[in-house]
Amino acid sequence: VIIPNEHLLRYAGPLELRAKCFGESDGMLRIKACRMDKTTEKPTLAKFWAAGFNFSKAKVIDEVPYPPLEHLFFGEESLMASRLWTHGWDFFTPNHDVLFHCWSREYRKTFTSPSKERTKALKWVQGLLNSQCNENDILSYEKYGFGKVRTFKEYELFCGVNFASHIID
Repeated sequence: VIIPNEHLLRYAGPLELRAKCFGESDGMLRIKACRMDKTTEKPTLAKFWAAGFNFSKAKVIDEVPYPPLEHLFFGEESLMASRLWTHGWDFFTPNHDVLFHCWSREYRKTFTSPSKERTKALKWVQGLLNSQCNENDILSYEKYGFGKVRTFKEYELFCGVNFASHIID
């Protein structure tokens, strides 16, 4: 696939992830890459986590295991960001270009298929992020829920997003 040059030029330079909006069909937060307001000498503390661009020590897998949520796309990054952050992990934005990932889907076809697994996964993530957990849910909140180092409310204040009310500061 050839990516149009305007995509590369629009995103040249250090970027950070910011909250964009909540999806109309699923209520999940959408994040976007934005050029940083100013450049820094060192990586900058970030508010969001990207599934396609993250590096860490291997112990993160044991401390914050990836939940087996099938066919989930939107919701995965908010879930992992909040879980990692509440377990004490921080995320950083590189202070210079490291790689390029074209998030735009404008130039290519995409496909998502509704499924029972996706619906269950989405419901579970919505329950956790909206503080409406149900003990009969498909996954253990003990194993796949929030950590105890920082609270989910503290994460919402840090990133400027209220997941239950769908408000972005």
